[in-house]
Amino acid sequence: MSDCLKNVTRIAALGVALLGSGIAYAPHANAQGFSLGQFDIYGVLVNNNVQGGDINAAPVNANIGVGLVGEGYVNLHNEVVNGRVDTSGAASSVLTNYAITGTQPVSLGGAPTAASVNSNVATVSAAITTANNLSTTYGGATELALATQISISTGSQTINASSGGLDSTGVEVFKSSTFAIGNGNTLTINGTASQYVVIDITGTQTDKLNGALTLTGGITADHVLINFIGVGGTLQGAANGATLQGTFLAPNMTVSLNSLTIAGRIFGGAANTNFQFVSGAFISQPTITASAPEPASMAMLGVGVLGLLGVARGTRFKGTAAA
Repeated sequence: MSDCLKNVTRIAALGVALLGSGIAYAPHANAQGFSLGQFDIYGVLVNNNVQGGDINAAPVNANIGVGLVGEGYVNLHNEVVNGRVDTSGAASSVLTNYAITGTQPVSLGGAPTAASVNSNVATVSAAITTANNLSTTYGGATELALATQISISTGSQTINASSGGLDSTGVEVFKSSTFAIGNGNTLTINGTASQYVVIDITGTQTDKLNGALTLTGGITADHVLINFIGVGGTLQGAANGATLQGTFLAPNMTVSLNSLTIAGRIFGGAANTNFQFVSGAFISQPTITASAPEPASMAMLGVGVLGLLGVARGTRFKGTAAA
């Protein structure tokens, strides 16, 4: 056997061993989780068909995406935006008072560059589609059936990620009828950097971001979805300046937040409602990250290795025939 064939054979053996060891992409072993996709680009994402709204909390340390607005406008109050503002349609048709100032940092896709307002940006529609799909998928009947029931009330409490209902993609799923952290209290989610958590909030009557939400153990805001799946009602927040870490989805609710800091992302706004992010409501968007590798990567490795082995063997046979 030639040295080339020996080396390829060793690589093939390693690839087959990896694929059969559980290190490969088995559903639970890989903890693949979910991807924010284009939603990752925006810290504040306003849903399609809202009536209008206000984003009035300088500085806005995030990229803002605004979908197709109904009869009104989203008022930016000529604020300082350390990021960029993208709209699905013409900015003049959905925004008012958008003579923003600020700088788009490298962490949010800048060079850094001056803050800008950009019309007809396709990624806004893609981001809204992704955010809605995340909410629908993880708030669906299959996920709710396996979710661990919890109660998020006004007191402080800790949720350990590993106690959730583990779905086929490696996501720990919880559900609660309410989300009501009281003023001065803290909800802590403890998990590792490789874990993903979804908390489905099924009700709409007492959903208030009035306290802090803290992540410990290495888990990050882009791995935590607080998914308000109820229809109607208002997602309120007046947390006396407390910080809430995570990714918040409220596609079918009125959003009215003030006096808090979202260290993550917020998406929402039901049709014909106003999106309000005002009066001391701040956003601190995490660094835009690259997409996770596709689950097919390891399988492709195996196919590629076997292909190399076939090529090497074919070369050897041709050499033998020529001799």
